[in-house]
Amino acid sequence: MSSKTWSQMSLEEREKLFGLLQQGKSLRYCARVVGRSHTTLLREVKKNSCYGRSYLPIRAQRRHVRVTTHQRRKGPLKNPGVYLYVREHLRTGLSPQLICGRLVIDYPTDLSMRITPETIYQYIYATAKRRRDFTSYLTHSHRRRRTYTGRSVQKAP
Repeated sequence: MSSKTWSQMSLEEREKLFGLLQQGKSLRYCARVVGRSHTTLLREVKKNSCYGRSYLPIRAQRRHVRVTTHQRRKGPLKNPGVYLYVREHLRTGLSPQLICGRLVIDYPTDLSMRITPETIYQYIYATAKRRRDFTSYLTHSHRRRRTYTGRSVQKAP
């Protein structure tokens, strides 16, 4: 049993696939030549030839680079400007709600400087060290977050 490591298709493999498809070769034949599974090539062609467009290797490569270089989910306070702003203003005694409001006022045109108060709370409570460092600056100084139970709405008679 061979243990093969999985890897993305390279631009050369995509170009070879494109050339073989232009010659009218089958996907199984292309798979033997390229050295990939025919299902891999089928997924590659389907993924990069949608909406009536034909498969182009350069377009597929651009899409691959765009998708793989961007993070799926941006971590909290990854922007250094937001990070420094939040830490500085937490130490001055502002609440996360006020910090978020001040960000909008201080940076009205910079959309990368927008976060929610919940992001700040998640940042503070993510590690024990940050909890120790920053909970003293919060309004209620809770070491642990309290769970939100919601309010029961009373119906009018």
